[in-house]
Amino acid sequence: MDNDTLLMVVAQLGGGSWVWRRSGGPGSSFVRHQALGSGHLRRPHAVASARLGGHLYLGVADSSKGGTSTVFRWGSGGFYPHQTLRAWQRDTHLEFLELGGRPALVLCSAARRPLVYRWSGGGFAPHTDIPHVPDVYAAKHFRLRGSVFLCLTRFLGDAKVMRWEGSMFREVQQVPARGSMVFQPLLLAGHRYVLLGNDFAPSRVFRLGAGGRLEPAQELPAPTPRAFVPLAVGHRHFLVATSFKGATQIYAHVTEDIGT
Repeated sequence: MDNDTLLMVVAQLGGGSWVWRRSGGPGSSFVRHQALGSGHLRRPHAVASARLGGHLYLGVADSSKGGTSTVFRWGSGGFYPHQTLRAWQRDTHLEFLELGGRPALVLCSAARRPLVYRWSGGGFAPHTDIPHVPDVYAAKHFRLRGSVFLCLTRFLGDAKVMRWEGSMFREVQQVPARGSMVFQPLLLAGHRYVLLGNDFAPSRVFRLGAGGRLEPAQELPAPTPRAFVPLAVGHRHFLVATSFKGATQIYAHVTEDIGT
């Protein structure tokens, strides 16, 4: 793929999933480039991308009872199936990351424990699952002082912070999170945060402390959040919280000097 080409992938529950390509330079419109996964995707629920070994890959988690999550590879002007992951598991999310210097993939499911795949040179091979955390909705990772941490979201149980210990993930901390569908680490104005969205209570902001532990910092009245996105405009920093039922909220990041 040409490095100057901007692609956008739109995965839909109905009407098919599509790859869009920007038709020109900055400010130009997007045009449909390719129908994605014809016959392979039934109910796409999450999309992630990664560049591995000089090739661009696209992972799609399929949440249909009869669906199969699939990794696609870019070639000949489009994304084509490269590897099917586990089938019939109602997968909800997948996350590309690096573990021990090797590419890896975490796949979450409403029916099974999260599964960790590791790159074998031509594809992903199952490596281990993550015990004691069934029904994980989504996984997001961050790196801190050379260690890899994983934030696991569960709608009906405590959220978990896990750390990679060389061959498996071990628990660092659990956070009460009933009603959560997003547990997201991010960098905002040079500060590291982890945000926990909640459908039935105020969302919570945590500062990232030593050893990957979370320290409560603030509550946010964001309604039914589904994603948090940091945004910089000039010297100002903002947090955009998308909502499933309400209006999208935009918060300004403010640093207060409380010294005397």
